[in-house]
Amino acid sequence: FPSHDKDIQIAGKESTLRVAPSYADYIANLRHKSKSAGFTKGTPVIDLSGHSPGVPYILEGQNTSQAWIIGNYPGYTGSEAVAEAMLKRAPCDELARAWIFVEPNGSVSISMNVVKGFGAHPVQDFKKVVQVEAPVGLGGFKSTQIQQFLKPVRPYDIAVKACQATRPER
Repeated sequence: FPSHDKDIQIAGKESTLRVAPSYADYIANLRHKSKSAGFTKGTPVIDLSGHSPGVPYILEGQNTSQAWIIGNYPGYTGSEAVAEAMLKRAPCDELARAWIFVEPNGSVSISMNVVKGFGAHPVQDFKKVVQVEAPVGLGGFKSTQIQQFLKPVRPYDIAVKACQATRPER
């Protein structure tokens, strides 16, 4: 039987992943818009969508703090506290450069308020530079979701100092 799925390249051009056409279009759109907004290979990413841990890898970015900041799924408690604790362990120079991936109205999203834990302001210190519509079925959800990439806008040195001010002296 012929497949209607599409092959996409991941991890540079070393690996191929076969996905549904709607997923391939979503990934191509996300890649194009992110690159146009200045996202480059190795850029740190904090995924607060709660369910899209593959986004940093698809974009060849670097997940910050842990491989997946698991979202506020029904039955789980403490997701936001864990996210904040893990971000406090991440290096300040990485957090100062990190882009934030959010799903503003997502049912399992982590609050942007976790960025306060490393001295950032959730609104003033980031600018929305990418918006995409996730396909139906992504993350197991039965409706489309709006996802956004927020780029840090504070000067790097100020962001690092603000982060360091939140850390206990060693």
